[in-house]
Amino acid sequence: MSREEENHQDAQAAETQPLSNNTDAVLGHAAEEVYGALIDESDEEDMDEDAIWLREQRDLNKSIHWLKRPSVLSISFALFLTAMALTIGEPARQLITYQLSCNSVARNGMCDPVASQLLVSTVTQYSSFVATVFALLASSKIGELSDQYGRQPFFALFISANLLHKFINYSLYTHSKTLPFASLIASTALANVFGGMSTFIALMQAYISDVCEPHQRIYQMGLAIASLNIGQAIGPIISTFISAQFKNQITDMPHFHVAALTTEGEIKRKDIAPLQVELAIFILLTIYSVFILPESRSDKAQTKSRSNSVSSRLSGTSGNSGRGDAFAQLQALEQPTLAARAGRLLNVFRPLLLLTYPSSVVSSNNKPREGKYRFVIVSTILLSGTIASMASALGGMIIQYGIFRFDWGTDEISYTLTIFSTSMCLMLIVGSPIITHTILRKWCGFTVMKRQLDMIDFCVILYARIVDVIAFVAMAYANSTWQLIGSLSLVSLGAPGGPTVASALLKFFPPSKVGEFFGAMSLLENLIGLVVPFGTLQVFKYGMSIGAPQLGFLLLAFVTFVSVIVIIIVKRVLGLNRYSTDDNLVRSSSFVSLASSSGSVPPEAQS
Repeated sequence: MSREEENHQDAQAAETQPLSNNTDAVLGHAAEEVYGALIDESDEEDMDEDAIWLREQRDLNKSIHWLKRPSVLSISFALFLTAMALTIGEPARQLITYQLSCNSVARNGMCDPVASQLLVSTVTQYSSFVATVFALLASSKIGELSDQYGRQPFFALFISANLLHKFINYSLYTHSKTLPFASLIASTALANVFGGMSTFIALMQAYISDVCEPHQRIYQMGLAIASLNIGQAIGPIISTFISAQFKNQITDMPHFHVAALTTEGEIKRKDIAPLQVELAIFILLTIYSVFILPESRSDKAQTKSRSNSVSSRLSGTSGNSGRGDAFAQLQALEQPTLAARAGRLLNVFRPLLLLTYPSSVVSSNNKPREGKYRFVIVSTILLSGTIASMASALGGMIIQYGIFRFDWGTDEISYTLTIFSTSMCLMLIVGSPIITHTILRKWCGFTVMKRQLDMIDFCVILYARIVDVIAFVAMAYANSTWQLIGSLSLVSLGAPGGPTVASALLKFFPPSKVGEFFGAMSLLENLIGLVVPFGTLQVFKYGMSIGAPQLGFLLLAFVTFVSVIVIIIVKRVLGLNRYSTDDNLVRSSSFVSLASSSGSVPPEAQS
């Protein structure tokens, strides 16, 4: 009995069972069915050498002990620990920053809360800019190098740099009486020397693409991001628990509100303790990433990528194709000049060429639609990168807005982080399969396409963007703390949009370019991040100065609305409808090839 027949019988049996049993069955098979196009034997004919190697490596991984096996669980554990460590220290870090800021602007022992707020916003703004510059330099190379030397070494470097950054920040916070503006920004640069969070996420996506079949990719990426959100949800709870252990030591202000802070003060033990726990977790995470995290990319694939890199550099050198010139080129490559080394080092923007969908990566099946695909890829990538960069400013902006408008304290900050992360997690694990598998595939009858963005991808991305527009507008006009937190939680309803964009774009590129593609995406996000988060926070600061802090949220809503229009145009360009399949694309390509000699195109190929 074939796998399709077995799944069909399972579905029929599930429909006759009680609701609870049916739910168990759906959850039990979610990872296998969600976002899935079942792999047919005919798929082997479409697989190139790199894809075949990936399939062989995945089969080989099944025989490895689970602790040493590269899997979604391996990388999800690292994401969970990272997010938990960062959010354990975040509420305390915000309060310490505001206290030191107050001390910096104080006159005669008193400080203006608005002046403190503007100083903190300035630190956040410049830290974001410097972090983006350093992450930009790293992301230009890490994606390509991870294809050549594996993902694990760069995970380890990223975690180690962040451990050093947290240790320096801890020392600054515990030994400073005023806000150490320059030192904090310098330590932020150190944390991003091997890439920022966008590079970390890009490596995660490449890791998962190595160990998962294409039809599992979106859901597995969603699970990894869900693990990150679980860590973000648990972190503030642990932080609140740690601070509660020092309740008896607090005699002056049992509930500390930043907006009410008007006097100089010293950092309390209860605010330092979460940072100590954060450091301990980062030490454990560094040990895990260096000694335990398995490598996802096979030696054969790494060797192939290094070979392709050498060939690419040789083809880029000038000279004739004679034997003597080839030997000279090889000798020059083995012993490059100082100028050549500097040129390669400074050529940080070269990976962006991949995102223009160059002809060298276009498969024979996609050649007839190369121009349309290029427009789809470039427009989708640019807007997705812009929204991702703006979203990076949202975290700090929402906390500052809550402090400015609603007098938030430690409890409100913890509630916000926990509720948002929990809702994101639930949407990715439970809501996403329902939308994609049950509604779009079963009810609407849409088909998964392996060669381009399909109707399922389109519907999920469009839905996510519309939800984001509504959420940002709701944030701008929230009149209370719980309205603001509820509006922020609406963003979680669009959580499937991120993994869907990444997976949909990856369909257009060959498997050998996975790491380079995600590295280029990270580079673009960091490049856009040089301007967009800085500008968003500048609009937010301007809004605060004129009594209209909601301007930052309205800007986010406008840009997201533009992306709604663009994704609708993308659908029209691709000619997507509920009957679109990969078979139609192949047929269309064949007809176009025939028509190039006859000058006519059959009607069924014109869709």
